[in-house]
Amino acid sequence: MRPLTSTALRAPLLRRPRGELLCLLSLMRTAPPGAPDNVREAVAANRALYERARELGGVLYPTSALPMTGEDWRAHFGPAWETLARAKDRYDPHSVLTRGYGLWA
Repeated sequence: MRPLTSTALRAPLLRRPRGELLCLLSLMRTAPPGAPDNVREAVAANRALYERARELGGVLYPTSALPMTGEDWRAHFGPAWETLARAKDRYDPHSVLTRGYGLWA
């Protein structure tokens, strides 16, 4: 875990929880090669932790092994979603960027 202040986070589309003092929690899981059941269990545990954190006001820093639906992304970006969608349509009309993340599903 790493403590930080919200004033250090200025990127306009970076989601962050409310409040001045924040804590970054990052899980780094491993699974044995050739063990798909272990991978599925780890991803399911990631999802459960994400849901719990979201209930408590937490947000995702989207560099994780957590499958996200289009609705998850809309909730993640909240009121900034429409601005992001318009920018995506204008600057990435061929959907080259963020392919595979499920943002536009």
